[in-house]
Amino acid sequence: MSAFTPGQRIHERFILRELIGRGGMSEVWRATDTVLGRPVAVKALDASLAADPTLWQATLREARAIARIAHPNVAQVHDYGEVPTANGHIPYLVMEYVEGPTLADRLRSGHLPPAEAASIAAQVAAGLAEAHRLGVVHRDVKPGNIMLTTAGVKILDFGIATLAHGPDADGGRLIGTPTYTAPERMQPGTATPAADVYALGVVLYELLTGHPPRAYADWQQALAAPPAEVRPIDRPGVPAKLAALTMACLSTDPARRPSAAELAADLSSTSRPFAAGVARAVPATQTPPTMVASLPPAPARRSWLLPAFLVTGGALVVLLVAMLVYSFLDRSPTTPPQGSGSNSSASATSPSAEPSPSPSTAESKSPDELLDEIAAVVSAADLPANRARDLQRKLSDLREKVDEEPDDAGGKIDDFRKKVTDLVDDGQLDTATGDQLVALLDQLADAL
Repeated sequence: MSAFTPGQRIHERFILRELIGRGGMSEVWRATDTVLGRPVAVKALDASLAADPTLWQATLREARAIARIAHPNVAQVHDYGEVPTANGHIPYLVMEYVEGPTLADRLRSGHLPPAEAASIAAQVAAGLAEAHRLGVVHRDVKPGNIMLTTAGVKILDFGIATLAHGPDADGGRLIGTPTYTAPERMQPGTATPAADVYALGVVLYELLTGHPPRAYADWQQALAAPPAEVRPIDRPGVPAKLAALTMACLSTDPARRPSAAELAADLSSTSRPFAAGVARAVPATQTPPTMVASLPPAPARRSWLLPAFLVTGGALVVLLVAMLVYSFLDRSPTTPPQGSGSNSSASATSPSAEPSPSPSTAESKSPDELLDEIAAVVSAADLPANRARDLQRKLSDLREKVDEEPDDAGGKIDDFRKKVTDLVDDGQLDTATGDQLVALLDQLADAL
């Protein structure tokens, strides 16, 4: 039974509205700060556990840990207090009120597009980097402690956070979640930021593949499991550099892992070779980026362009060149051109050279790849928050239809195309992005 009730006023300032969450040790209420006139979240230790001094200290430790961190990707704490009850005092935190699903909720529908996964990881890494800079180690980075909001990613629950290089076990007990725990934390030692990076690597691996590299039901199973190499990520469509960053985080040697700051920077700086626009690490003084950013490059529209040649011989020479180019393009790729003509034909006649595929073959993509590209374009689009959510929802419906009933996905494609057209007509989506989405939808229809 909760010690709180709706309408209860705490310290003559915070009015509890409704219970919005309950975990193993605490409960969370939506409340109103009557002084500042804003919604807040009140997180209180479960009344049945309030007499445990260790858990009491965990609540106070969480308040002190988050109070040190001012970063848009970390849910902020506003106040700490204790509520007197018939059985003693219950400690509570007053925190920033944020709405949205957790990453664990998002993962229930399967792996994420690489664009979305990288953006989320970049923002988590940025928040952890600030915590580590201030000497705080989270120790329980996992999908359930990462919230996806319209303002960006928020890291939650610093309840078992500790100071870097302090004892990593509480009273000799291992704490955290075994599946996301770094190998070195299985033995007595000190808490280090590298363990948080490992946990984020597990999360990123799970986002890209749909499952963690290893899953443990409890500490006993985790401690009994023999060391094993993590299977490399081989999901089609995952950029090689993103897969390599993930595996670097999962190194068994903490010294070989990137720091959280390096990881956030790498997800940005390496985005250009394999992608465009991954969410940057967010400095504490800036507003966070939208939750999803673009990893894959925007597909270019197909077109056949005849190069413009600067010819001094006049129109006749231009016409001759055009005829030669047309003749070359019109040849079957399996039939090498005769003779020893230009450089282009020389490569085709080389005995060791493979014939180049036709443009349509080279650019053909699977429905999953096209859906990932559509997701990336949608994520990067400059849309009002409510319109972005609508489009993301329609994309989710379309993806589900393609996965389950691809032959009947035409209606969802048409519905999505109409939504894009309406947004362009209303001036809420720029024409270039709208055309890009329509072109991708046309390719998706052809692929199905």
